[in-house]
Amino acid sequence: MGMRVWVWSVAVLVCVCWFDSSLCYPNGSVSISCESMIPVHLPYTANSSSPPYTLSASADTYRPGDSITVTLEVQDATLYFEGFFLQARSSSSPELWPVGKFKVINNNMFTSLTCNSKMNSAVSQANNTKRTKVVLTWEAPNNEKCGDVHFR
Repeated sequence: MGMRVWVWSVAVLVCVCWFDSSLCYPNGSVSISCESMIPVHLPYTANSSSPPYTLSASADTYRPGDSITVTLEVQDATLYFEGFFLQARSSSSPELWPVGKFKVINNNMFTSLTCNSKMNSAVSQANNTKRTKVVLTWEAPNNEKCGDVHFR
């Protein structure tokens, strides 16, 4: 009887540790969110209020292969964010999500993701550092006709 209790105790401990570690993604590896772009890890949920940040691009237009600087920044200097998930999508052809790719320079700060079989098509945090601003470089696709693009 003692051995059986020990085996069950170990099994429960393994399940609890696995469940606990499956709830958080401080390294940004949240490929499961590629399509919906909604956080699926506890305790975080999608925010439905006005965003406390701005998302801007260095250009309003692009040509194939162009590099665009994308900036995510809080509006209030007293605020910060620990996680983010960024992707470019075609406004005119939603089925082409995502489009282009991000050039990830610092792997200690950012995690590039493969979404919809496209490498580096999304980027997220590599850790839960408190940030007020993130600046990334997006490269427009060379051969896709994706029309207008919006960053999400």
